[in-house]
Amino acid sequence: MSQPDTDRLPTDTERHPLLSDAGAALLRALREHPSAPPFNAACGDRLDHQGLAAVAAYDALVQQAPPRWAPDGLPDWLPTWLARTLPRIRAARGWPTGLTLAQLPSSDRADLTHDITAHVPEDLPLDRLVVHQTFGSTGHRLTLPWTPEACAMYLPLLRRALALVDVPLPPLPGRVGVLLACWQARTVVVASVASALGEAGFLKLNLHPQSWRQPGDCVDYLQWANPWLITGDPLSFHELLRLAPKIRPAALVSSSMALSPALARDLRDGFGCPVVDLYSLNETGPIAARDACAEGPWTLLQPQLYVEVLGEDDQPLSPGHWGELTVTGGFDPYLPLLRYRTGDQARLQWRGQLPGIAALQGRAPVLFRDQAGQLVNNIDISVALKPLPLRRFSLRQYADDRLELALDQLEYTDPARAILQRCLGALPLQVLALPEGDKVPQFWREQA
Repeated sequence: MSQPDTDRLPTDTERHPLLSDAGAALLRALREHPSAPPFNAACGDRLDHQGLAAVAAYDALVQQAPPRWAPDGLPDWLPTWLARTLPRIRAARGWPTGLTLAQLPSSDRADLTHDITAHVPEDLPLDRLVVHQTFGSTGHRLTLPWTPEACAMYLPLLRRALALVDVPLPPLPGRVGVLLACWQARTVVVASVASALGEAGFLKLNLHPQSWRQPGDCVDYLQWANPWLITGDPLSFHELLRLAPKIRPAALVSSSMALSPALARDLRDGFGCPVVDLYSLNETGPIAARDACAEGPWTLLQPQLYVEVLGEDDQPLSPGHWGELTVTGGFDPYLPLLRYRTGDQARLQWRGQLPGIAALQGRAPVLFRDQAGQLVNNIDISVALKPLPLRRFSLRQYADDRLELALDQLEYTDPARAILQRCLGALPLQVLALPEGDKVPQFWREQA
């Protein structure tokens, strides 16, 4: 009997089970445009009819049932969710039965890095599993379990975020619905279509000049694609402003890093559209959003994600007190989060029984300076270090450009030193031991 061809790449129809002739034509156009970049990957949503129906049901829940609980209470769904979840994950094995949320220990990114399988319900099938590897731009690098349906559920949450600035996200067949803009030396560049958006086009593009064949191709392709929605981070949006393509998106959505009010206003004025600041983690998906130019509180997005603010002793802080945002629940069935510390500081405030986030201290982008004086995105450094199985590291650059790398596995000193030299040139570099258990910022640059 012949063996399956495990090395064969999936076809477009396997990546997109619901792909129509019109969707296939759009996909070809995105890939074959004369100014298109060299696409280095292919992906699809892998949604079938049942999966698409699940995304539609979640969409209805997101739009109709905002997160709701009293300052001194819990959401109605949480006790049942806890009772169903705790017996199914290995991380909770041996815990007493009947624990309340306040009795649970908190968890963090290091716990997921140490053993992600301990946090995945043991009764779930693996045939629909989607594995996502993060690049560790803000902490420990992670391998996260998702499903096609959960991946597509980002769209309903984006739709809810856009509603805050009165922008719809309708089905957009025949045109580019979403452009994810990056600015890195190297990253995945891909064209796809989204079944949950009427087979609208989806693009992940790198605005860095190294990602394009000819100097003018980036602007030409952006103007031809003319996306309805552009998502990115402050670094990629700064580059988009510099490129100044003649496009008029319905909205811009910034995430991953702290967006300054000044840049938000420049983006609004430069592209003539609202700018949404989205608070999102790889582990959770979108958590909250706000009008980036209004600088008000953040509106929570997920109907079944409970948010609390904890002190160092794992005790919840009363409303108005500033502490670490911690979440329980989520929409990924393969990663039910239990008092998961986000690493971000904020306080909670209420309008009636509708909680929101205020005074959020987000993560600022970190730009290093190489030997030639050129700026280097911290994500590029994280990607370059990815081949090394580093559990934790911290890289800081001082005002005089010298570097300090702290590792908890000093046996990787030489290869890490070589990688950093390729990224940043022959700058002075000191390697130190990272003490066990320390929580340190992964990237930091001292301002002159």
